[in-house]
Amino acid sequence: MSLLPTLALRVTDLGNSIAFYRDRVGFTLVETDLDHDVATFLDSDGDPILLAGPGAGDLTPFMAEQHDILKPGEVIGFHGGDLVEREADLRSRGVEDLQLAESQFGDTTLSLKDPAGYILSFISSPQRSPEEHLAVYARMPDELDAALAGLSEFDLELTKEAASWSIRQIVHHVTDGDLLFLTGMRAALMVPGQLYKPNNFGGNDLVSENLDYAHRPIAPALALSRAVHDYVLE
Repeated sequence: MSLLPTLALRVTDLGNSIAFYRDRVGFTLVETDLDHDVATFLDSDGDPILLAGPGAGDLTPFMAEQHDILKPGEVIGFHGGDLVEREADLRSRGVEDLQLAESQFGDTTLSLKDPAGYILSFISSPQRSPEEHLAVYARMPDELDAALAGLSEFDLELTKEAASWSIRQIVHHVTDGDLLFLTGMRAALMVPGQLYKPNNFGGNDLVSENLDYAHRPIAPALALSRAVHDYVLE
């Protein structure tokens, strides 16, 4: 392949996952390497994605230099397009457990779980003017504060399911996302039209562990997130 995957999913049964992504989800199977227990697909966005079975070892030779290797339970987002049509297509392929949800910002997601436990989320966003995008961006710190209002330190340790991130970890992840996107936005404003290539320092779990998401207080993170938004909107 000329374009190597930047994303890999470790799965429990490669054959079962190949059948699911090809026949149920409708992704395009590009290559299967049974000797190394891996397969490459093109997803609905046209991007390559690697599936790695239990017999797969080091995935580095099969992937782009900057890449992420996900674990079951993580969410993978795709452009959804017309979700009514996508839901009908998925159901026609035999997918039954579909979850449709709309955010407070008007974005709609159609989600399903694969056999290994990954959550595939197809996202459709309303058409917004630049002013409307900025209005949504301006609301986000207040929305985050509202979601956390009244939570105790004990509550911040709650998780949706075993081995998933706590509320505390998610808050730190949101703030680090603000910092990550700030660099790209500043680059676009300084040198419009030029290619911006961010550094990838590792997967989400590596960042969470090395920056101690699980134990750090959230007050500084919330203040930093709000400061970033104020800086962008100034």
